[in-house]
Amino acid sequence: MIGFIPKGRFKAIMAQMPILSVDIVCLNQGRVLLLKRKGNLTGYNGLWATPGGRIFRDERVKAAAKRIMAREAGIKISRESFAVCGIVELLRPVEHSVTVVALAESQTPEVRLDETSSAYKWADPETATLNRFYRQVLKVGLKGRKA
Repeated sequence: MIGFIPKGRFKAIMAQMPILSVDIVCLNQGRVLLLKRKGNLTGYNGLWATPGGRIFRDERVKAAAKRIMAREAGIKISRESFAVCGIVELLRPVEHSVTVVALAESQTPEVRLDETSSAYKWADPETATLNRFYRQVLKVGLKGRKA
């Protein structure tokens, strides 16, 4: 299992090329899972965010999403509840990322956080307070809901 990239190496990679990641809009009974982020390299400390992380070389998007949901929230997502919904690109002075947005359904509201987050909540998608990037992730993800 690949772990976190050492900070110095990660900063060097970010300075040279876009980072490919996946963010998961995880729903349970119509509410979306949000995680309150701890300190990290890209300045999201203290912000509410969807679960997400980097896609590793030779790792498929679905496998990355399953790994990230299990690690960050202790939630197993099934094949049937998973859909890729689109892409959100972030371009700012300290970061260029291309994020694949996925939608998944959790069968339980129980969450087990890892060290990357300090809190979680199941929020109403219409009123969730998010920064512009995560608002766009949520918008793209919710387009994947079945009518």
